[in-house]
This record gives sequence, C-alpha cells and structure tokens, in this order.
Amino acid sequence: MWPGTKALSKQKKVNINGEQAMASAPTMTIKKMLETLPKELQDQVVEHVREYIEDLRDEVRWNESFSRTQKTLIIAARQARKEISEGKASPMDVEKL
Repeated sequence: MWPGTKALSKQKKVNINGEQAMASAPTMTIKKMLETLPKELQDQVVEHVREYIEDLRDEVRWNESFSRTQKTLIIAARQARKEISEGKASPMDVEKL
C-alpha cells in the first residue's frame, strides 16, 4: 500500500468543477498518492496519466470497431482464399492503384 493511504472500500462524495460527484476507491487512492508529491511532480504524473488514459480509450475504440467488422473481415478472407485456390486471383499491381 502507498505510504499515507488506507485501503478505501466505499465511494466518497467529492466536489468536481462545482458539482458533487462520487469518487471511487481507486480514484481516492490515486488522489492521496498524488498529494504526497511536490506540485511539479503532480503535474508530470497527471500528464502521464492523461496520455495513458487516452491510449486506453483509443484501444477500446479500436477493439469495438474491430469486433463490429470481424465477421465481415472473416468472410472477405475466406472469399479471397477461395479465389486464390480457384486461380481467379492475380497479384495486385500497386502502380494501378
């Protein structure tokens, strides 16, 4: 456990941008960890976390997009294999694209 923090099991009401919101235990733990750092390091950590979260969001969007098109991709791949085995396919000429 991080020094100066206790395990939190309940949500806590916090004020975010003037509005009441429920903070989860992991959120409160991160907040307490950040508070143990100097301001300059807090800013660096927040920027790293911001980038990390954006990467996670991108990954979720990619996975959702891929899962929606996976069936179509499988059908297209099977069709391509069939055409290749039947001699109906020819190498792609990138100059003609």
